[in-house]
Amino acid sequence: MRALIRRSLLAVAATIFWSVSANAMDDEEPNHPIPNLGVIDVHVVWKTGGSDLNIVIASPLKADAHSEDRLGRKIENYLGEIRSSAYAERHGIPSLATTAIVVNLHPGSDKEIVEFLESYRSRIAAAGATLKIKVRDPATIKSYE
Repeated sequence: MRALIRRSLLAVAATIFWSVSANAMDDEEPNHPIPNLGVIDVHVVWKTGGSDLNIVIASPLKADAHSEDRLGRKIENYLGEIRSSAYAERHGIPSLATTAIVVNLHPGSDKEIVEFLESYRSRIAAAGATLKIKVRDPATIKSYE
């Protein structure tokens, strides 16, 4: 718990809506649970190096082909950022210990979405990052790490 608190205190900043896609306007769908594919929703940068790149899904996400396509494309954009030389210059070389893609799911999301995300775990690890899946529930917080 202390390590978690210490790491939280080391957070330098959260950059909201930071663009990662040159064609961000093409990726906008305001009424979808994943409204914009071309941004990092929340980017927490650690003083000790590395960062957590958060995907925030604030409304229920259905496990349909369209939603899975959007989620997959969002993850690929995040991986592109992690693999970039600009990322390494700003945050250090990504590693499983310092870099994470954190997916914050709405509790009303289809359960199959967790399975879909799990299919990306090895691909994310190959880029030097860990996948963290968090389902926000009013009573408890469930994490799959």
